[in-house]
Amino acid sequence: MPIGVGVLLLAVFVARAEDSLRRESPVWDETMHLDYGLNFLRLGARVPAGDHPYPVTALLALPLALQQPEPGQVLERLEVPGTSIQAELRRIEDPRNLHPARRMNVAIAALGLALAAGWLARRSGWGVGLGFLALGTLDPGWLAAARYATTDVAHGLAFLGGGLALAQHRMRGGLGTLVLAGLFGTLGLAAKFSGIVLVAGAAVAMLVPLPGDGRYDVGRRLGAAAKATLVVAIVAVGGWLLLFQVHVLAGIASPADGWHRVVASLGEFARVRALPRGTFLLGGFHPEGSRAYLPVLLAAKTPLALVLAAILGLLLPEGRSMLRAHRPFLGVLLVFLVVAVASNVNLGHRHLTPFLPFLWLSGAAGLVALVRSVRRGGWLAGMLGILLAAEGGLAHPHYLAFTNGAFGGVQGAHRVAVDSASDWGQDLPLLARYLRDHPPDSGPVHLAYFGTADPAAYGIHSVWLPCRPLGRPRPRGAPAASCGTPAEVMAVSATCLQGAAGGTTRDDCYAGLRHREPDAVLGGSILVFRNPLPAAPILESPGQGEGREPGVNGGP
Repeated sequence: MPIGVGVLLLAVFVARAEDSLRRESPVWDETMHLDYGLNFLRLGARVPAGDHPYPVTALLALPLALQQPEPGQVLERLEVPGTSIQAELRRIEDPRNLHPARRMNVAIAALGLALAAGWLARRSGWGVGLGFLALGTLDPGWLAAARYATTDVAHGLAFLGGGLALAQHRMRGGLGTLVLAGLFGTLGLAAKFSGIVLVAGAAVAMLVPLPGDGRYDVGRRLGAAAKATLVVAIVAVGGWLLLFQVHVLAGIASPADGWHRVVASLGEFARVRALPRGTFLLGGFHPEGSRAYLPVLLAAKTPLALVLAAILGLLLPEGRSMLRAHRPFLGVLLVFLVVAVASNVNLGHRHLTPFLPFLWLSGAAGLVALVRSVRRGGWLAGMLGILLAAEGGLAHPHYLAFTNGAFGGVQGAHRVAVDSASDWGQDLPLLARYLRDHPPDSGPVHLAYFGTADPAAYGIHSVWLPCRPLGRPRPRGAPAASCGTPAEVMAVSATCLQGAAGGTTRDDCYAGLRHREPDAVLGGSILVFRNPLPAAPILESPGQGEGREPGVNGGP
């Protein structure tokens, strides 16, 4: 029975993800991830670090590498600098390129959750294992990350697997569990450079007190922490360095290529992190970002049912008792949360992905404690489960823009935070359908788009509007207008509307529309205004709004 319920939960998760991934256009990071992943897989470390030098993207691009591209799938071929080989850039809007990579990520996300739930079931019983799996598969935050061919799921699984391996080491000891945690650290580094935080998590996992340990021996705990930190660090960093040397064995790269690429990757990361960038949060613009950003997103984008279940786990005595046994694992995730908030990376809820299992395990403990210790607790736990499924179901398929009811839901997501918190360029198909159903009487739609996909690929004939500085560059020869030009229908990405498309100065191009009720909100990311009142024309300097600085949308 428990296995059957688990299979059903995973099947529902995959079905929801599949339906959603088919409905959305490519998001920012997918363009860069697929380009780099496919060419790293084929050519190795000779591929320039570019914007997102993360080798785990090769895993997502594996389905593309195993088949010959059909006509129209390849956008262009470019010569790799200093070599005679050519890199292949795929047409990202083509479903034959995009969907297989997305499905690979969904499969990884489902498998990772299943293995973690199985470990927890053996450790704490089927109730906790199934509760963890249910909350994870129904959480819109995990679904949002799973549907896109980006590194966020791999990053989350690195901390999930690494934390469980460290917890196992704390219980049973042995070098093998530390090596396994280090390999998860390699996965984390191959996904985002903040994977190195798992090393600090290893120390915390060894230091926290556990029930049944007896008197707390400070010297022994410090020694265990030092050993765990050293082993995890050596394996994690060593494994990451070796990833850049794998192609040496196939004879398609030299050792020097790998070392040069490592240096270039670190340099690219440092360059991106040094770029100043403001952020929009709850109606205000913060030129230097805000350390309240991730805590606010955690409150706004966690389903209310999951919040209630997690609170029960922390408040009910039986729930606290269950969670005490998992202190090493939870400690690893808390370390990540602290570092994430302190780093001031204000680029979406996806940067909290490694912390989500903390909520799922706390919620699972809360549900089990509710059933065991409260009268009619089974009914109450079932109602929380139904509420969680309903919250995600009402947001389907717009999981990226999911915002709980206390913060306005999907329709109000653009008032909480933008960029990859709600608007990553994913809703061009929805805009195309809206324009088919409600076509302008005269002239094409005026579109300010924050994304990398081509609107024309979805049948959208538009007049380009600026979205400074990182919105879609003006296509050569395409019709264009200033943001103050009157239009019958104007579609504006939420990030453009809030003036938060990069840089430290808020762009007020669309300030006149911010307090006007839109005629339609599409997927939480594109707002449509029909016959908007003309704002004062803004004269553009030559080339303004026609380029973007690569890298500022990526994370550590």
